[in-house]
Amino acid sequence: MATELATIRPLVRAVLSDSDSQNFLYTDEVIDQHIALIVMVEDDPTVQLVETNPPVLFTTVLTAKQKALLTYRVAQSILSPNAEYFSYKSPILTVTRSGGTLQLLSHIQRTIDRLQGGFLALQEDNELWAFVNGFDRWSKDWSDIPLESA
Repeated sequence: MATELATIRPLVRAVLSDSDSQNFLYTDEVIDQHIALIVMVEDDPTVQLVETNPPVLFTTVLTAKQKALLTYRVAQSILSPNAEYFSYKSPILTVTRSGGTLQLLSHIQRTIDRLQGGFLALQEDNELWAFVNGFDRWSKDWSDIPLESA
């Protein structure tokens, strides 16, 4: 039996910390639209949606890795347009919101990279990252020095 679309929703809600069942931040329709968008953009022939009478199904049974990748990509799609910093002032009220949206997006991207197998080269605390970025900085520093003609 194929995987139902509804099985991805609670996973996405868990990543987004959308756990208040009385007042969800994102409706089921919004999450479903983002799932459909990611499925269309990825264009993976093994992961497609079938529009049948409810429930909406994927064409195959998704593996745990496919579910995880889809979940994190949907969460990334939902969070990406959100502003990192918001401020509003009136004579009686000052509202400032700066959150960890950028940090969460960074974590989501690292998790997606890890699931796809390219995590070591992108991790910020390993020797390869330090070597590549250290050389880039060094070469840019040297390229700024004017060469004097002899």
